[in-house]
Amino acid sequence: SRTRGRAAGRVSAGLRSVLGSAPVRRVATKIFLAFAVSLVAFSAVAGYGIVRLHEVRRDLRLLSGGYLALTRIAAQLDVKDWVAARALEASALDRAARQVYLPVARAQFPGFVREKIEEGRRVAREARPLARGDEARFLDEVSSRLDALDARWGEYDAAARALFDALEEGEGQDPRTRAAFEARAQAVRQLEKGLSLDVKLLQVSLETQVGDRVHAAERTEGRTVLLTVIYSLLALAIGVGAALVSQRLLSPIETLTEGVKAVAAGDLTREV
Repeated sequence: SRTRGRAAGRVSAGLRSVLGSAPVRRVATKIFLAFAVSLVAFSAVAGYGIVRLHEVRRDLRLLSGGYLALTRIAAQLDVKDWVAARALEASALDRAARQVYLPVARAQFPGFVREKIEEGRRVAREARPLARGDEARFLDEVSSRLDALDARWGEYDAAARALFDALEEGEGQDPRTRAAFEARAQAVRQLEKGLSLDVKLLQVSLETQVGDRVHAAERTEGRTVLLTVIYSLLALAIGVGAALVSQRLLSPIETLTEGVKAVAAGDLTREV
């Protein structure tokens, strides 16, 4: 009985010494740090996914609300029925027929073009905050092209209306004024060709940009999926490592617990 009491006293003293010592506190700190690292790893993966989703959303808004809208507006700027051809047709008519034809020709004059140019400016301004780097420079270039197109369209508008006014005054029917009228119509035709070329170049530029953005989005999607899988596996490996570290740190405590239970049950030969 005295031997058992002394053995139990030594075990109790040893337990108090071990459980109240700094190493145990360091074990708890290590376990906490291991799981904290695991939590940080999974949080980093989640944060990366959120950032990538935000960037994809921004790209989609820029593509749909910016580039595709500008492409549609550029297609509407492509005028099919220009003034010079109608003016030359009207010059071959007699005066009565010309007086009937000219109001119709004026009504068909594409005055909505300047409205579409202004709409394109507005779309470019609204899409500008979504753009970065080369995309921002491209939208600035589109805005500059629309400004230049607006200036040229104003010049064309004035020349076309002057041509219609000349027709109403009878210019072109008299052989003496025929040459001057044809020269005026030729000048308007040159303006039309320049405007048509500007619109075509704008359309090609926008279509190219849309194609590039679609291909870039496809590459970004593949890269994002790959990196997400890699980061998730890495975070999983860190979590498994944290569990193994915790098990290794807790294993001596489990051995100590089993020894204490054996001594308490009367096995004084157990060594801990």
